[in-house]
Order: sequence, then structure tokens, then C-alpha cells
Amino acid sequence: MLVEHRGEILLIRRAIEPWFGEWDIPGGFVDAGEHPEDGARRELLEETGLDLPVVSLLGMWMDTYDNGDEMYPQSLLNMFYLAQIPDEHDRPAPTVDPAEASDFGWFSPDNLPSPIGFPNHQPAVIAAWSAKRSNGQEFAPLPARSD
Repeated sequence: MLVEHRGEILLIRRAIEPWFGEWDIPGGFVDAGEHPEDGARRELLEETGLDLPVVSLLGMWMDTYDNGDEMYPQSLLNMFYLAQIPDEHDRPAPTVDPAEASDFGWFSPDNLPSPIGFPNHQPAVIAAWSAKRSNGQEFAPLPARSD
């Protein structure tokens, strides 16, 4: 989930393969039967200790995930949600899970760290968020869920 505060986004440095040591948007796989929104919130909580509400679906991007394990599909549809910490609130300090991440940082679109993992989609996710922000566009609220 892309977490935004005062024009910056939260990234974590991966402590696992693939893309070990590279910067990443917090996230992961949904559990069987889990709603993607719930999975995004769970993964954010597991990786950063932050329990934040989802405010918008940022978008969906296709990618492949080849870790040599046949259990995972080769083609993935990655859904990215947005969580926003109100500007008037202090920036939280995430508690990263050392099994998943070795560091975290808050970055503006013009000061992103390098390298960013999952290069087939994560730069596009960040660019989509940045373009909306720089054009003054609002993020569409989530529709009511029927589950």
C-alpha cells in the first residue's frame, strides 16, 4: 500500500528475495479468500506496524513474479491502494519487520532512493501517484464494499 504524508511516500528496504536490498512499496500476497483491500492493510501492518485505512485504489499493474517456486503464478495483477496520513498529524515511525525489511524512509517524488525493486511496475505506480499529486487531482474514494 502506498502511504502518503505531506507529499512524501513510505518505502521499505527489502530484506528478502526477490530484489533483496532494494526499496519497495509495502505489500504482498493476499491470503486465500481475502479481499485485496484487507490484504493490503494486513501486509502494511505486518511489514511496518502501521494500521491505516485505505482511501483510494491507486491502480492495477501487471507483472511477473519468478522466484523459482512453482507455487506462485508467473503473471500477477498488482493492486495498489493509497493510505494518507493527514498533514496535521505527526509522521509515524514504522516498526519494520526484520524478516521482511531492513530499513524505511519517507521520500518525495523528486528524491526517490535507488534502486527500487520490482522495476516492471513500481516506478509506474509511484509515477501515477506523483502525476496526480502534481496536477492537483483528487484520488477517487473507494466504492462501498458488498462483502
